[in-house]
Amino acid sequence: PGLFAAIAGAFALHDMNVLAADIFTFSDGTVLDIFAVSQPPDSLFAEEAFARVRRSVHYALSGKLSLEDRLAEKRGSILARKSKTTGRPPRVVVDNESSDFFTLVEARADDRPGLLYDVLSALCRLGLDIHAAKVGTKVDRVADVFHVRDTLGGKVVGPERIAEIKKSLTRALKGS
Repeated sequence: PGLFAAIAGAFALHDMNVLAADIFTFSDGTVLDIFAVSQPPDSLFAEEAFARVRRSVHYALSGKLSLEDRLAEKRGSILARKSKTTGRPPRVVVDNESSDFFTLVEARADDRPGLLYDVLSALCRLGLDIHAAKVGTKVDRVADVFHVRDTLGGKVVGPERIAEIKKSLTRALKGS
């Protein structure tokens, strides 16, 4: 749990924007995560930058690095890049009709550094298991779809639970 979030957070920590990502979890537990990311800030030393990302993922998963704290420090820095906003509010849709086996959670918002990490962390805190995801960024707007199951391996049901997901993800999308 948390692998997808750790990878997304490590890219954000090292100033690489996730442009697209596809993840799949197979029935035997094998996970395939495919990321398309922006160039590292110093493209002459791209190999070293990706090595730092790999170390950050390892440290985050082993408890030696708090991505949440490090990203908060980075966002608070006077050097942090400011993101442009379109003025459109974030949107979260929870869909139980489009799949027989999964609840689809769609998130749309203005992009900003660390947004994908924030969304994935919220899904983890909610106890949702991500089996597949399609993540995309166009210009400065993200559109992400997650195929999730609850802790018992079923669809997310109940109006209170769905409202909780919408509220938590909307908060994550707003960055508050």
